[in-house]
Amino acid sequence: MPGCNEVVEPGWNGYLFPAGDADALASKINQVLADRPKGAAMGARSIEFVKQHFALPLVVAQYCDLYRHILDAKAIGASIQASQTEK
Repeated sequence: MPGCNEVVEPGWNGYLFPAGDADALASKINQVLADRPKGAAMGARSIEFVKQHFALPLVVAQYCDLYRHILDAKAIGASIQASQTEK
């Protein structure tokens, strides 16, 4: 799944495995079931990671910055085009 590599640090807050590899998935599930405290700790770390990096106010601020950047670039482009037309 796209984005998983950015969110999951294997063994710290989850596990990664090749898409479609049912045996690898089953193995990782068995690892979590065999060590419930480790699985709970990984889950807690995942929640904290998402809160820190993907909280709504942070994501909104990043989108606003992106839109400002795009609008500024368009304004600069329009200004350049207008000055070239005046020549």
